Amino acid sequence: MKKTLEVGLIKGRHPLPVNEYIFDKIEDVLDFSTMRNTVDSFFKNIKEEPKEIIVYVTGLTAATATVIASFVTKWWGDTTLSFMHYDVKNGNYKKQFVVRSFSQED
Repeated sequence: MKKTLEVGLIKGRHPLPVNEYIFDKIEDVLDFSTMRNTVDSFFKNIKEEPKEIIVYVTGLTAATATVIASFVTKWWGDTTLSFMHYDVKNGNYKKQFVVRSFSQED
């Protein structure tokens, strides 16, 4: 059975309920090629194709957009990409489905 992979976008930017991150840090938020290389490498190093990748985002739009761009070019047809956004009103996270697999059910 495929597992769900939950990761944070950027380590140390905000406290997140995960142990693994796509970025350890981002030196230049406008260095899109370096960000893309980091995300591509992260996806390449995933050992088993997950049923869903859940990314706890931290508000840095360029990094978030890079995750989407990398994911769709490496399309895994059967993997869903979702983002978790912090809801300041209730202190919980809300899921946003970004790219759904063909087999994903609501």
